[in-house]
Amino acid sequence: MIKNSRPIHFVDTETTGLSSVRHEILSVGIVDAVETVHDNGHTDFTIIGETEYKLLPEHIELADPVALRINKYNPKEWLGAMPQKEGLRIIQERLTETSEDKKTNSVIIGGHNVCFDIAFLSQSCIRFGLGEFLPQYIIDSHDLGRVILRRAD
Repeated sequence: MIKNSRPIHFVDTETTGLSSVRHEILSVGIVDAVETVHDNGHTDFTIIGETEYKLLPEHIELADPVALRINKYNPKEWLGAMPQKEGLRIIQERLTETSEDKKTNSVIIGGHNVCFDIAFLSQSCIRFGLGEFLPQYIIDSHDLGRVILRRAD
């Protein structure tokens, strides 16, 4: 018997700096995967979708030049990017699955140091009047790696 679970959305943001209050999101990459648990206990993940959203910065003058260089920001490549609010609305909708009580976002978000990404998404959504973005379940490969490496000592 094979059992499939809910999708996990692995998220990575590129930003104009490190402050979720001051800086903006340049792009959000999302890889959707579903976990499959097999009869023998083996678990694997199957990628079911990949999307990148480029968001047009509104206050590039506040950007950290180092962040722009690291994230390879080039104004010409962002000409067709979505406005911040429009892009955030689409991303928020994609990454929101309301629980039965309508009080929590029951989607599973994964990533490396994903709290950084969630802070940016949440702060940006608040800034544009879209409400908070707070998933109920988070899988952080950075934290998992630290636990595994500590056990190896």
